[in-house]
Amino acid sequence: MYGGSYNGFTQWAATKKLHPALKTIVPSAAVAPGLDVPMTNNVQMSFAFPWTYYTGNNKFLDQKDYGSPQWGDLYWKWYNEGYAYRSLDSLTGRGANAMFQRWVAHPTYDKYWQDMIPYKKEFANINIPVLTTTGYYDGGQIGGMYYYRELMKHNPKADQYVLIGPYGHFGSQGYPDSVYNGYRIDSVARINIHEVIYQWFDYVFKNRPKPAILQNRFNFEVMGDNEWRHIPSLKQMSTDTLKFYLDSPHLSPLKPLRKAALSQKIDFANRDGLSSYYYENQIIYDSLNTSGMVFTSAPLTNPLTISGAFSGLLKTIINKKDMDYHVLLFEQMPDEKYFFLSYFMGRASYATSTEKRSLLTPGQMESIPFSNTYITSRRLGKGSKIVIVLNINKSPFEQINYGTGKNVSDESIKDAKTPLAIKWFNDSYINIPVLR
Repeated sequence: MYGGSYNGFTQWAATKKLHPALKTIVPSAAVAPGLDVPMTNNVQMSFAFPWTYYTGNNKFLDQKDYGSPQWGDLYWKWYNEGYAYRSLDSLTGRGANAMFQRWVAHPTYDKYWQDMIPYKKEFANINIPVLTTTGYYDGGQIGGMYYYRELMKHNPKADQYVLIGPYGHFGSQGYPDSVYNGYRIDSVARINIHEVIYQWFDYVFKNRPKPAILQNRFNFEVMGDNEWRHIPSLKQMSTDTLKFYLDSPHLSPLKPLRKAALSQKIDFANRDGLSSYYYENQIIYDSLNTSGMVFTSAPLTNPLTISGAFSGLLKTIINKKDMDYHVLLFEQMPDEKYFFLSYFMGRASYATSTEKRSLLTPGQMESIPFSNTYITSRRLGKGSKIVIVLNINKSPFEQINYGTGKNVSDESIKDAKTPLAIKWFNDSYINIPVLR
């Protein structure tokens, strides 16, 4: 089997009860239901909503309906008028959407989602060769890396390979764009992934050599270095970690001597502005248009390769029981432009487990870890700076968490009487993986 996105998911679904006729899978940009679509880190995202009609309107795919501007209009209507997220389907005038209502009824990664794909020890039974292809800017990367990590964990001897580069969701499935969202990818990254997949089938079925690019189990391209690296596993993608404290306005390598906090207030009743993890369809920016907190490192004295998945721990006090937040990672280049590297978006009450919600205590210090970020690899030049943007989700593109502690899909602007008040403490930190 091979294919991308939903078809990547179906391959992993087929391995849940592995049939002897299935000899290999090549999942590209593979979705992991409940883990990256329709929710990531337990936050439901609106872009998946029209897909239910795209695939469900008739026996084929309803391209005309799916490509209509009506969906953007729908998101903004929902946002501006402050309806509960659960009511999104009613705003279409098409009646209840059974699939969407099942999604919002399961905000936790529970048995509903777990039954769709291999879960925990079921990965141990997967004993066929697997080739995963994905990209640094592939929305399916979270799913692809979930499958990869779980298979490694439960079957360390699995015949598993990964190919990842500066590709988006569609490019990682077959034919990468030479220019992706304004960024001209390195020449060595401009490969025909479809051809690699066919070579993989020759390797599995005809005992031919492995595709030349698969020189080791985990194969990744370093943006800006124009070079492929080949390592035994994801763990070797970095060899060191840089720790930076969020000591406004700096990313400080030293823990602050005196504890301090930045205050932020989010008025969910005011829909004049927005903030989202969704940073447009662009890689390079002239400036950062954000209402969030911005932290910047000192200029690099030498080139540095960021490689892997960044993580961190946020120390905070809020006046509510929950919040949805995002952390964005940029390189500020010597010409002052910003290169988008990676991000995290998630719900604080699921910070320690996607399977169990633990509400925050208003007014109490909380430590909120995050780690399920998008892996990246880029060589930063001398004089570049590392930049972190920290903010709260408030946009038409995902649920709005008003912090009551109820199912977020049931909350509405009626729950926005009291603004969200946050204190971000300067002993919060970010871990940046680097390759020496």
